[in-house]
Amino acid sequence: MVKLLPNVLTFLRLVLAVFLFFFEPFSTAFVAIYAAAVLTDVVDGPLARRLNAISKFGANLDTFADMALVAIMLLRIVPVLNFSALSLVIIASIFAVKGLALLVSYTKYKQVVSM
Repeated sequence: MVKLLPNVLTFLRLVLAVFLFFFEPFSTAFVAIYAAAVLTDVVDGPLARRLNAISKFGANLDTFADMALVAIMLLRIVPVLNFSALSLVIIASIFAVKGLALLVSYTKYKQVVSM
């Protein structure tokens, strides 16, 4: 049962990311939820290694949770921060390249590989 803890923390990151939609960007609650999500990201990997609970599912879930957290953060803060059009194109390009790399790795190796 303890070996499930890293995946539970990763799933919690997804839940916390969704909660960010319900709070004003940069409010105390928003920052606290984001900090908690980041903490789960810091802890889940080392904990999985320490518990010898590393799995393909956990690695894929971690990648998905990371991408979801970043995407939701961008969706919440971009409208409030007056980014230039060029900045938005660069951010979108990074996500497109990252998404394409994930798709290629899954197609080629039948697993999600993220760097």
